[in-house]
Amino acid sequence: MKVEWLHHTGFNVSNMDQSLEFYRGLLGLEVTRDFVFEGETLDKLGGIPHSKAHLVFLGNGDGRHFLELVEWLSPAGTPANSTPINDVGVSHLGLQIDDADRFYSELSSKGVRFTTDSPVTREDAIYPAARKICFLQDPDGNRIEFLEIAPAP
Repeated sequence: MKVEWLHHTGFNVSNMDQSLEFYRGLLGLEVTRDFVFEGETLDKLGGIPHSKAHLVFLGNGDGRHFLELVEWLSPAGTPANSTPINDVGVSHLGLQIDDADRFYSELSSKGVRFTTDSPVTREDAIYPAARKICFLQDPDGNRIEFLEIAPAP
């Protein structure tokens, strides 16, 4: 028995159009699948009778890992309470980027609010550890971590 691949990370969202504007429009991710899921299979998977959800998978084109956005259409979900980052069960998506300072500057200029004042630098970082890190939250409060990896030796 072995885990063969880390396939995707999933986030529930309140408004798919708003989330796609963020993930596709601002972050540049590409939609790889977009469909409405309903019926017996979803009812069994979610444990919710007569359920219906809009699912969108996004990626960066490499096919290695996907972000799954789920908007529950029936029954609609309720907004989660904002919880501190150190609470058990709080999750985040880590995205490796090429230039943390540029990402921070460009996204900040477009109105995205980060949870750090600037990318945090780890001076002692050695490849393949993150050298610069910053966090933000998407429109629904899901946490996104941007990591600029230390240069390879």
